[in-house]
Amino acid sequence: MTQPSIVTDNMGETQPMYGETLTAAARKILTEAIVSGRLKPGSKLGVRELAAEFGFGPTPLREALTGLSSQGLVTFTGQRGFRVASVSREDLLDLVATRNVIECGALRIAIAEGGVDWEAGIVAALYRMQSLLKDFPPPGPEATRLYENVNESFHFSLIATRHLGRLSRMYHDLFEQTRRYRTLMLEQHQMSLKSYEMHRVLAETCIARDADNACDLLIEHNMLVFNAIYGS
Repeated sequence: MTQPSIVTDNMGETQPMYGETLTAAARKILTEAIVSGRLKPGSKLGVRELAAEFGFGPTPLREALTGLSSQGLVTFTGQRGFRVASVSREDLLDLVATRNVIECGALRIAIAEGGVDWEAGIVAALYRMQSLLKDFPPPGPEATRLYENVNESFHFSLIATRHLGRLSRMYHDLFEQTRRYRTLMLEQHQMSLKSYEMHRVLAETCIARDADNACDLLIEHNMLVFNAIYGS
């Protein structure tokens, strides 16, 4: 995944780069820590402890946590404070159902409007996935990071058109929330070329402009994480 642009000054405090606000930088850092599993589901998010760990001041951290609560990655109650949102069977089903609506809608638009550059982007993303999975490392943080990079690249290539501003942003939030569950899946299962084959069939169906079958395949594909963690 793309890492936020930050530096650490000689006082040990994190500083944003390129005009990024401290709150935005803190939000990126915390998002990555949550969706990657570094900050575990249900764990307490004390501002003082986060400040010591990540180098931000209390104000940008509180603002970042408030923003992440609206995104569904953090919960807040008066007595318990901020916590990483829990994972559950019901939450993942809700995420997948919502993602299917947003992603299928975006995919239909992309299939109708996408040109040669759109097709080339899908083929390139698929090739990167195939190259990685030919010699994929065993489950672990590095394997998760590598797979997330190619998986994100592929799924966003499917909806990469100029007319999907809001839909694309909504889908990005859902994709990030689902990433917590993909991390759990990747901790338990070895990825192989079988995963590539499923993506290949989806890609070819999209390029063939078969929107109905592409959406059916996408819905089936999005349930793989749920089935891997909770069973069918």
